[in-house]
Amino acid sequence: VQPGTSIMEVVDNSKIHCDLTVFEKDLMSVKIGQKVNFQLTNQGNQVITGSINGINKSFQNESKGVIVHAVIDNASGKNLIPGMYVTALISTGNQLMPSLPVEAVVRSAGKQYIFIAESGKGDSNTQALQFTKVEVKTGVSELGFVQVTPLVELEKNTRVVTKGAFYLQSKGSSGEEEE
Repeated sequence: VQPGTSIMEVVDNSKIHCDLTVFEKDLMSVKIGQKVNFQLTNQGNQVITGSINGINKSFQNESKGVIVHAVIDNASGKNLIPGMYVTALISTGNQLMPSLPVEAVVRSAGKQYIFIAESGKGDSNTQALQFTKVEVKTGVSELGFVQVTPLVELEKNTRVVTKGAFYLQSKGSSGEEEE
């Protein structure tokens, strides 16, 4: 060890902040003061809270995102070390959106679809169901549900297939099933 060489560095882990990369499409939803939930990649079951306290004004060339700064609430005692990677969810508010179970949405050729069930004509003793494939745009996915927006207008109270959509897709969407 030479004179003037640092042999240790004292770090105050009680006031750690986090730099998050937010992509351009999500940036307009992020505001200073919003709550953030963090999960460490090595401790996925522990949720750490914080809030947004700054938003950079320029894009990062490598990630094509903007750095958003968040301060972590009560950082002491959380086993945080500078440089750790985290997964963060920024609370952008509550809003009711049409959603379906994730398994109700099928994918084909880069597009997402749902199946709607319509009454068809069967013989005199049975009623047939006609399944129609409808393209949708998906959004936020959480707790086993995904936000869906049909690309065509559906009638109110349209019956949507919530289980077995993958089976219907594998059989072909234009077939009839008897009930």
